[in-house]
Amino acid sequence: MNKAKILTLLALSVLSVVSCTQFEDIGSDLVNDDELQINTDSEVDYSIQTVKRDSLFAYVRKGMESDFVPTTHIIGQIDDPIFGRSRYDLTAQVQFSTLGPDFTGATFDSAFLLLSYDTTFAPYGEHEGTQTLDVLELESREMPEEVYISDQFETKPGTIGSLTFTPSYKNQNRGDSLSAPSHIRIPLTEEFGERILALDTTVTESVLNFLDVFPGFVVRPRPENFEGAYRFFTYPTQSSGQTANTEIGNYSGIRIYYTQDGEAKQAYLVMRAVLHHFTTIEQQLEGSILETVLDDQAVHPEYLYIQPSNVGVRVEFNDLEKYRGKVINNVSMTWTIAEHPLDDTSAYRPMDAVFALQTDQASSRIPITDILFYQSGGAYRQYFGGVIQRDTTNSTHPPTYTFNITNHFQRMVNGSSEPRLYIVPTPQDVSRVARSVIYGPGTENVDLQPKIKITYSSTHN
Repeated sequence: MNKAKILTLLALSVLSVVSCTQFEDIGSDLVNDDELQINTDSEVDYSIQTVKRDSLFAYVRKGMESDFVPTTHIIGQIDDPIFGRSRYDLTAQVQFSTLGPDFTGATFDSAFLLLSYDTTFAPYGEHEGTQTLDVLELESREMPEEVYISDQFETKPGTIGSLTFTPSYKNQNRGDSLSAPSHIRIPLTEEFGERILALDTTVTESVLNFLDVFPGFVVRPRPENFEGAYRFFTYPTQSSGQTANTEIGNYSGIRIYYTQDGEAKQAYLVMRAVLHHFTTIEQQLEGSILETVLDDQAVHPEYLYIQPSNVGVRVEFNDLEKYRGKVINNVSMTWTIAEHPLDDTSAYRPMDAVFALQTDQASSRIPITDILFYQSGGAYRQYFGGVIQRDTTNSTHPPTYTFNITNHFQRMVNGSSEPRLYIVPTPQDVSRVARSVIYGPGTENVDLQPKIKITYSSTHN
């Protein structure tokens, strides 16, 4: 059997076995032992660097399959000595739950913005002491179809509400069976409530007419009076293996209490999937470790940095000539989570998993094929990996991420993909704040440096 046929059979056998993640022996029974050679490398010419990413989508609604309409939102403020200061705002538009209420003769009693929050969102949400939130009114209802997390929208002067509160963790789950999920009630001003009650039915029966009067709101942590991050629900949803909590819909919106003809009544303004609602993030790197890293990149960095809203890691392969004409059986990388001297992983937990892209621009974020082939079925973790791994037998061993890039590596060798990839948080990860510091190739301890293992097949000359 000639060399070309042997390698072709090996390539076909690797592609056909989709249930395996280790390929060292695949195809070995197709050729004679004296014709096949299995090789393993742990060294290859490549570079690793922390890079600032293009802004992510916070909200996309174009009536297409690629639309991104989030159902949870972060509100928070984090002062991180490594990654800098981050502020997470919730921006949302609302409509009457029942269109066309008639407020003729109504007198205002009170108004509240209700937001139900996820009590399992820890440790970023578990901070002792009180927190203060302010509610501002948007200047205009005009919103683009695509909103990026870095976008900021103009608000009117002053606030329409504020609240200082201490989060309650009595319900340590999403509350699927609870009648009242954990929530906050932000008092809104009398001026706001009376303005809504002054509307006639030509406004209240039309969503667009109402948005002309009240374009929406922004919930913003008050500087110096908020620390941590909380995840809020916009309306009831149902995820795999979980029953939808329909009561969340009663605790995520604006309730206006009023009296009409001697009877106590209320109007409810709710968030809907058809209206804009999203998280935007303001990043301030001044004085942080990350600012120094991005301004002065080392050839062999001691640490690498991954953050959902800001930075990722670029892996650039400089010379793959050695592998041309070979069949790539398996390529895995292992990265160790660092114990940075300024880090506190009890307060700033490393992310649970990483993801890999072959392109990482705002207009084009394409997963590597080791993920893409299985992403629609949600099974890519079985093949790609990337989930944090902890050594339960030895607590002194730091956790690691191990991920498989076999197919993408073969494509890079063949020239069908650019010789690089990007390690980033999972897609549309705006609703998470966990970030990771990784030991880089410049770390003194060789055992902690990033590892790569390449197994490939060739034939004897």
